[in-house]
Amino acid sequence: MLNEIIKTAEELNTAALHYRQSGNMDGVRELAKVHAVSKKQTEEFIQGSR
Repeated sequence: MLNEIIKTAEELNTAALHYRQSGNMDGVRELAKVHAVSKKQTEEFIQGSR
């Protein structure tokens, strides 16, 4: 459902940050997949280096 309302990179980053802070790494990965973010960038984001 959240994927349907994300329209900008800023919204995507905000949603991903919320998922990461909530411990929902699967949610981060799903957002990344739907929005064509590379696995490398996704894992760096999850680790906090991005």
